[in-house]
Amino acid sequence: MPDKTPDNLSKEERSALQSLKNRDDIVIKKAGKGFTVVVLDKETYMAEATRQLSDKRLYKKLDPDPTKEFSIAITKTLEDIFEKNEIGINVYETLSPIDCRPAQFYLLPKIHKEDVVNLYTNITSTLGIKALNFWIENYRNKIDNRFTKEFLLEATELVLKNNVFTFNDKYFHQVKGTAMGTKMAPTYATLTLGYLEEALYEKANEQFDAEFCEYLKRNWKRYLDDCFIIWKKDDSDLNILNDILNELDPDIKFTMEKSSTQLPFLDVLICKENNKIATDIFYKSTDTHQYLHFGSSHPRHIKRAIPYNLARRICTIVSEEETRNQRLDELKIFLTDQHYPLSLINDGIRKAKELDREELINPTPNDEENIKILPLVTTYNPKNPNITPIVQNLNEILKTDE
Repeated sequence: MPDKTPDNLSKEERSALQSLKNRDDIVIKKAGKGFTVVVLDKETYMAEATRQLSDKRLYKKLDPDPTKEFSIAITKTLEDIFEKNEIGINVYETLSPIDCRPAQFYLLPKIHKEDVVNLYTNITSTLGIKALNFWIENYRNKIDNRFTKEFLLEATELVLKNNVFTFNDKYFHQVKGTAMGTKMAPTYATLTLGYLEEALYEKANEQFDAEFCEYLKRNWKRYLDDCFIIWKKDDSDLNILNDILNELDPDIKFTMEKSSTQLPFLDVLICKENNKIATDIFYKSTDTHQYLHFGSSHPRHIKRAIPYNLARRICTIVSEEETRNQRLDELKIFLTDQHYPLSLINDGIRKAKELDREELINPTPNDEENIKILPLVTTYNPKNPNITPIVQNLNEILKTDE
């Protein structure tokens, strides 16, 4: 039976993609953040990768592939904790390494600034383990009783010290920091910086009065390596704070950007207007607004929800009505460029504008403890049959699986 599924790419687009794939003189990567795609000269890309991997403080070149040796060490650790009943058979089997291969090293072009310089590669194992030990001891009640502190620290060290990868048919071992591709990296980095913030508050007590130290604790904001605070003292005191930050650990360095009018924090632009704080949405200069094309091969409900959710984001972030309407008009242009029906865009914007902004800013938290969701994730293909009725029929059986 012939395939009647329409191709969402034209013949010209498919030919262009194939032509790009066949070229061996360029490297195509997405930027480290945002939706931007970057085309690099391959020689430049290889030279930069070689330069980074030549840093002996961070990487060690290996002759044989140590993956098998590291797999044996991981298996031994899992066997030990399984015998101590710290993990069950399902966890043991899930974590056990099978047919392991080293990771592939690659570069993502960085076209954004950050407040903490090269955070992941600069967190030493000593600092990271000390931070984890601090949080485990202070929040033991938040951790499953099956897992001892010793196991958690040992497992973390296994991840940190056995990071092996290949590049250009050569093997390397990362000897400092944690790789950005490691699943635990964001949580690990967050806990480490949180630990340093505790030290920051202690050091601040030695330099500032009690009232300001309390203000600092309440108003210092951070998301991963981006930090923000509204400063109420003079510049000399701000420089003192910056010095304290950069003396917390010799390997962790902070950069500082300040302004008396406006500063971005994540996707929010905080503006000071006549002693009043206003917020606007912040787009990086490299943001191409390449939202999912309406002709893309994705579930229809996903594409239909995009105009509403993007409009809702604007209505949440932008505080002033005139600016909010301007940003929504811009969104209409961005989505029209991606071939979204105008009626769908207008409907999404209308629904978003009807929402109470106070409730958007302060949403009612869900009672997550009483919500039991069994996620089922499949790869979307328009050729596949609708599996919803099948899943509904098997729902009770699926719930019994551990």
